[in-house]
Amino acid sequence: MTPRKLADLGLIFFITFTVVSCPARLPFLLVDPSIVKASGVRDTLWSGSAAQIDLAGALFSNTHWNLDLSRLLLGQLGGDIATRWDGGFASGFMTSSVLGTIRAKNVDVNLQAAWIAGIAGMPGLDGQVNVVLDRLTVTEQWPIELVGVVKIANLSSTLLGSGAAGQLGNINVDFKPAKENSDAITGIIRDAGGPLELNGMLVLTRPNNYSIDVQLKARPSASTILQQNMFLLGSPDSNGEYTFQLAGSL
Repeated sequence: MTPRKLADLGLIFFITFTVVSCPARLPFLLVDPSIVKASGVRDTLWSGSAAQIDLAGALFSNTHWNLDLSRLLLGQLGGDIATRWDGGFASGFMTSSVLGTIRAKNVDVNLQAAWIAGIAGMPGLDGQVNVVLDRLTVTEQWPIELVGVVKIANLSSTLLGSGAAGQLGNINVDFKPAKENSDAITGIIRDAGGPLELNGMLVLTRPNNYSIDVQLKARPSASTILQQNMFLLGSPDSNGEYTFQLAGSL
């Protein structure tokens, strides 16, 4: 074995030993507490947990991680992680490379629709969102691969009526593998039961743009106030469907 290979092997053993034996609390002691601070940190950097993590004001609780040491050989840091916050939870296997690419698989996230609606500039919406992803790849803070399904249950809007939340129903958005050489990520939108009958498409394009195009109509069982609000979308087509379109940047 050449001296270079011996040195590389020694470095691998050193990094592995450091990760396995390093106390889990050490990284939190080395960062600015105004950005990240934690309490109830236990075990090691390789496999540990934290009762609470404050990430720039965002609070996470009951966080657990288990790193995959083999990823270090590929210049990546990754492993299984699970965490909770007020109104939601997340788990999955994630990796981050030295080039900044983030990959995830077997992701399960549950959160409030109001949080997403606020980011997308669509206030007044609420409901429970469940994200189940087979795989996700993010570069330059934007997804370039997204395969899975987003399920929105009990979607409601305070824009219906006089400030009272009106039920819109349940919606699924299915993301399939992108076509070859395509820069766009497409999600097929379908209703999963409820007052609205709808279908459409969500398209994500770089650098950070989105567009939504949906055809919808109220079912006979829909509330009177929902049926009346449909006229705000304009005139229906020959099938009684209305068109809802929205585009913007995240």
